[in-house]
Amino acid sequence: MILRTLLLLSLLFIANIGIAQIEHASIYFNVNSSYPDSISKLQLKQLKKEINNNEIKLLTINAYTDSSGTQVINDTLSRRRLNYVVRYFDIANDSTITKNSFGTKRPMGTITYQNWRRVDVFYQKTTELKDTNKIETDTSTLQKSELQLQLDSLNSSNIDSIFRLTDKEKPFILSVSFFGGRAKMKSESIPQIELLYQYMVKYPKTVILIRGHVCCGKNMRISRNRAKKVYKELHKMGIAKSRLNFKGMSNSEPLVFPEKTEMDRQMNRRVDILFLQR
Repeated sequence: MILRTLLLLSLLFIANIGIAQIEHASIYFNVNSSYPDSISKLQLKQLKKEINNNEIKLLTINAYTDSSGTQVINDTLSRRRLNYVVRYFDIANDSTITKNSFGTKRPMGTITYQNWRRVDVFYQKTTELKDTNKIETDTSTLQKSELQLQLDSLNSSNIDSIFRLTDKEKPFILSVSFFGGRAKMKSESIPQIELLYQYMVKYPKTVILIRGHVCCGKNMRISRNRAKKVYKELHKMGIAKSRLNFKGMSNSEPLVFPEKTEMDRQMNRRVDILFLQR
């Protein structure tokens, strides 16, 4: 019986690691500079605090530049931006974290995805990799309590910091995960949609475009259905359809290319939003 229980615990632990959600933050830099803008400095400070408290585990860091200037200048600038973030997090010698300097190299030739003066930081919350002792916990109750904690902590200032106000070239990537090859959303994604709902209630003039993406080849239908899923959830919560638009992007704007691992594929199975009006 004890052996059987230990085996069950091991399997649940492995399963939890397999579905742990990958989250993302974009650190934006000033023009022709290897120093981030003021809002991104605050983001870096918060991420470092979470790293030091063992709240998150860094996975991958990707650096880019825009297309102005020569190739040599852009490659150098991309490396400097990457090095800035690496030094800030003090992870130069950590071989478990993938560090890429892509410069002007766009995944699959993408031109207009985001403002490319940025470094993308991918990470997992370490709390999602722990607590396998709570086997008997009702998952719906757990999700509700986690969501309530997030909603209870909201105030006028920090809800704005969750959804970074940027121009139309900088989509906000929702922490929403989907099952491979499907438009079915994972249950742990609901709190993020709730937070977006709260933001849109606070700012009733906000109009957004919800964009769905896929991994592993072209599939416009699934990408559109993923965007539509978020659209329907927000409308069901009470957001008017006139404030919501959705669009499928297929695999035209991957965050990671080529997709070599399951983590790469999970990063590309996503939904992001553009603030069309605020």
